[in-house]
Amino acid sequence: MAPKRSKGIRIEGDSYNHDLFRSKEVALSFPKFETRCVHKGKYVDLDELEDLEPIRWFAHLEALPLLQIDEPIYPRLVRLFYANLYEDNDSLSTYILGTPIRIFDSTICELIGITEKDRGCYFKGKWDVKKIGATYSEAVKTIFANPNLDFLPKSCEHLMPFNSKILHHIITSIIFPKQFHLDEVSQLEIGTMYWIMTGQHNCFGYLIRQHMQDIMTKDTILPYGRLITRILHAYDICIPPDEESIQNDRYNIINKNLLKKLRCTFSNGIWVRQPRRTDPIPTPIEQPETPILMGNESPPPSPFGAAPSAPVSSSEDIIMAELSQIKSQQEQIQNQQVEILKTLRQMNEKIDIMYQHCGLPPKD
Repeated sequence: MAPKRSKGIRIEGDSYNHDLFRSKEVALSFPKFETRCVHKGKYVDLDELEDLEPIRWFAHLEALPLLQIDEPIYPRLVRLFYANLYEDNDSLSTYILGTPIRIFDSTICELIGITEKDRGCYFKGKWDVKKIGATYSEAVKTIFANPNLDFLPKSCEHLMPFNSKILHHIITSIIFPKQFHLDEVSQLEIGTMYWIMTGQHNCFGYLIRQHMQDIMTKDTILPYGRLITRILHAYDICIPPDEESIQNDRYNIINKNLLKKLRCTFSNGIWVRQPRRTDPIPTPIEQPETPILMGNESPPPSPFGAAPSAPVSSSEDIIMAELSQIKSQQEQIQNQQVEILKTLRQMNEKIDIMYQHCGLPPKD
């Protein structure tokens, strides 16, 4: 199927489409956003997973609506949202279909349906013990339920116990969506997991706004398409009836099917992972690729009690857990290929126009 042509992005002379772009500079830079994939996002089926421990953590923080943003995604409008996005003091501003938009932390919280919290901590560099409330070692040992963990390899998500693994999946699908390197756990993800697991309030509106700002200039996937749709509705922006959209499918829902792939059953009021006879005996981590040396501090007490221990997942568990993510990645790569073809077609059109202006015959 031939890629759909973007609406109204051609720039001739000093003119540009004022309904789409806040400036000529933004219009000229838009092609680089056209090649960036839009993250499909996920939402949690709370009717099926209300008894899951990570869901109880979010309930304690009064943040369940964050897991239920069930809206269609409009890829072109998401790209326009980020192309026009810029930092505006303690907020972000953008421009969509002729309408200026300003986004505060309170805006995001209100549209999600959660209460804005005073505390907000988003970090990209050095681990901040004062802001996070624990050393990196304490946070890692709490999340991995392993007080003897001395090294953390670069790829380590598969070493997490069941509840931590599900929480990390939620974070990398909803709070800080990412497309690749799903087995890697960043310091930002570690810190956020620690706050959630230990019942510490953080302003999710602040985290999302900061992450939006952080990925503006990065050549990464564009997240929060579902939330952006809510922003458009809040500003009464009329979405064209023929606007291409991404609807929900079975790969965008975190539900019992995901848990079944991990061989989990609901027993005595809790979800339990069923071991296999072929499950290997966990072995110590040896010489990680990029080790991070940690101290011997003990993790602080949690209001939810001690983090439950769980056996390390086998290689088959990892494969089963990642199958749906691989399927989603394949679809995103296909979409990216379509976008590349679209960009090449537009470049060829611009070259043809330049040839005509110069009085040259069309190129072969």
